[in-house]
Amino acid sequence: MRDVAQEKLFFQKVRLAITKYTEQVAGISPGHYQWLEGQSSPRLICLPMRLNPVYATQLCRLEAEYSMAVGELTADQTIRIARGDNGCLVFEIPKPQSLWYDIPESQLPILDGCLVALGIDTNRRPVLLDLAAHLATHLLIAGTTGSGKTTALRLIVYKLALQNSPEAMRLLLFGDEHRVWDGFTRLTHLLHPVMDEYDAVPALQWAKAEIGKRKAEGYNDPAIFIAVDEAAMLLDDEEAVSLVEYIAAQGRKYGFHLILAIQNPTAAQLGSVNIKRNMPTRLAFRVDSAGTAALVMGRGNTGAELLTGEGDGLLLLASGLVRLTTALVKPEQVKSLPQVKDVPGLDLTVTESGKAASPSISSGRTPEEVEPSHVAYCLANPGVKDRKAWEALHIGYPRIHRAQAFAKALVQDLAGHGMSIVKEENGGN
Repeated sequence: MRDVAQEKLFFQKVRLAITKYTEQVAGISPGHYQWLEGQSSPRLICLPMRLNPVYATQLCRLEAEYSMAVGELTADQTIRIARGDNGCLVFEIPKPQSLWYDIPESQLPILDGCLVALGIDTNRRPVLLDLAAHLATHLLIAGTTGSGKTTALRLIVYKLALQNSPEAMRLLLFGDEHRVWDGFTRLTHLLHPVMDEYDAVPALQWAKAEIGKRKAEGYNDPAIFIAVDEAAMLLDDEEAVSLVEYIAAQGRKYGFHLILAIQNPTAAQLGSVNIKRNMPTRLAFRVDSAGTAALVMGRGNTGAELLTGEGDGLLLLASGLVRLTTALVKPEQVKSLPQVKDVPGLDLTVTESGKAASPSISSGRTPEEVEPSHVAYCLANPGVKDRKAWEALHIGYPRIHRAQAFAKALVQDLAGHGMSIVKEENGGN
């Protein structure tokens, strides 16, 4: 519950402290600045100051000093001073956590297609991101544990599924299906069951092959969003990075979009020229240092290291930098999306010619047949994990699952005839 009375008291104390420091320490007389009407957002108090421009650089260097002067702040809370509208500077003061409040997704507008509402800015206006725009086709999300990056990823995928039919938009999701994608695992929009990081390379190979097919045949529908939580492992793999670079560069023309969330990126992971060039849109939550902030945002002095807590973010668009609080999606909202009993699967095998083994979406072709060698492997290795089976057979998970089902049925039929399969001493069957 929002405590408006306590917010007002905090606002008055903070403004008084900043006024005293501005006049008594920074040496700026009242005639050279003017306070405008402040705003309260979910995580911040924002105080706009109209100021003689000759003092702007001086004040922007005093963020740490102002933070200490405001005795209401804890050691990990820092005032951020940013340029505002109409020639103003804006003091963005973190609230005590007791004064935080959340923005339910239900308060945001429902839009169309790939235009999604992420949350509200410091003036309480909806912040919109058009993932169909040329410079925003792909999105990089970064932040420390508990900063809100996974919540934002879930929000974006929820909005896309809410606003698009499966005929217009499909999803490939990577991450923990219980922690990250709880409620999303049976969406009608899924091209394939939720995957972990071990599935990334074959899935990205499929995406590259599908882009090649679309390029050859001249189409770009439906839109396909590849959303990856904890993308660090992906960006540490040389083959995966090469595939990400290709999809980032070529995918925008043919309906492919990347949304990558990462916790503590390194220069090696984000240093690729192709990633920098083709993923200019960034959503940063709190990071651990100014250096990491510069790496994540692709430029310095954004203040991402000064963000205050869960859901407090900075969105970098071609038009500039926007501070926002992302909205929260309730589990029951996710579960209200159209669901299916059984999610279909792509055959993630890529043929020697570089074509995807799975047919193009909606092509009507049947998946590749299970071969005797696949069934034999499953008979010899009952209960084998998908990853180990993929390493041995080099076929997609759907074919593995079909081979396992065939092997299981064969064992049951043999048992019905009083027969069984016995493994020999030398390891044969």
